[in-house]
Amino acid sequence: MWVYEKKLQYPVNIKQTNPKLAKIIISQYGGPDGELGASLRYLSQRYAMPYPEIKAILTDIGTEELSHLEMVGTIVYQLTRNLSIEEIKKQGFEDYFVDHTTGVYPAASNGMPFTAAALQVKGDPITDLHEDLAADEAQGYGQLDFPVLRQIKWWPKRSDHHKISCIMRHYTGFAHTIKQ
Repeated sequence: MWVYEKKLQYPVNIKQTNPKLAKIIISQYGGPDGELGASLRYLSQRYAMPYPEIKAILTDIGTEELSHLEMVGTIVYQLTRNLSIEEIKKQGFEDYFVDHTTGVYPAASNGMPFTAAALQVKGDPITDLHEDLAADEAQGYGQLDFPVLRQIKWWPKRSDHHKISCIMRHYTGFAHTIKQ
């Protein structure tokens, strides 16, 4: 079903560690509106989609979210690799480090582990597409302004929001058909 290229969609090459920033970015990985939830949301919603074109787009977006998950995991790892004990304590990373060391664990920045309870799949195309738009808009990652993130060409892209908006505009005329 998928062809996996053994390279990131966009290169990530962070030289300077920053565990404080990693604690924030981890939400993009496993937080309530992060990449893991987004990929599961799109890939799960596609099954009940009655329109093959939209089903295909949801599959494409869900797959792209998996590539984002890989990039965010790489960012978090590169921000935390080779930390000294002093850096871990100084940057407030010890509460994460004690459980996961420098492993990339799907959690929100507050430490709450990933849960599927943060996403919704109703089986109703209009409801599901609105859920996708709302979750995409809830991400505040575009407001993060750190020099290290400006180096990464992908951070952040709103391509998913654009795709879902196009679907909604294109198929709004069929809403009455879908609801029946």
